Amino acid sequence: AGDGVFDPLTAERGAPWVGDRPDVLGAQSDDPWRSAGDTVERIDRLAGAMVAGEAVPTGPASAMVIDGALSGIRERLQACGPRESDALLRGLSGRFIPPGASGAPTRGRPEVLPTGRNFFSIDSRALPTPVAWRLGWASAEALLDRHLMDHGNWPRAVVLSAWGTSSMRTGGDDIAQAAYRCVPSLLGLFPGRLSGTDDAVRPRGAGACRARRA
Repeated sequence: AGDGVFDPLTAERGAPWVGDRPDVLGAQSDDPWRSAGDTVERIDRLAGAMVAGEAVPTGPASAMVIDGALSGIRERLQACGPRESDALLRGLSGRFIPPGASGAPTRGRPEVLPTGRNFFSIDSRALPTPVAWRLGWASAEALLDRHLMDHGNWPRAVVLSAWGTSSMRTGGDDIAQAAYRCVPSLLGLFPGRLSGTDDAVRPRGAGACRARRA
């Protein structure tokens, strides 16, 4: 926004956009630019163009990802097809298939590439991952704020169900929601707002989490 801070993950999409309108984002669409959602859409288009090589990285952080990490990820993606075929044939013939980590590369888990390995479940010491912590933190905050808008008060109790298959895929989003946001917030342990500008603390409530095996 105008202060240089804008988080596409937590932005209220329907809110009017009063921040800057950089030319590099304006060039991504001819549609009207009225809301935060329009800004998120332009950022997504620019990111896609940079990944496809159709746009120049806009800063040092983007250049580090595009010029450094992306080339390695692309090579590992291209190896997935042959590795999958080879692993299938090895499995059908009763031969050993090397193990590998489980997860979704789109959720900050590039170590799962290339696929075609006999993936194992999770390492509980590594959950939640940094990306999962970030997303779980933001989604839990949105849940609590939505309840406040709908009902005029903070929820008095929240129950979360953590699934093993979900944790394997996302790196622990639901665990992050429980351990780092919802339950502590309900117990009055965290400030009431994600931005940190509100010093009010949520009233105490009750929280429970049920863990289910895949």
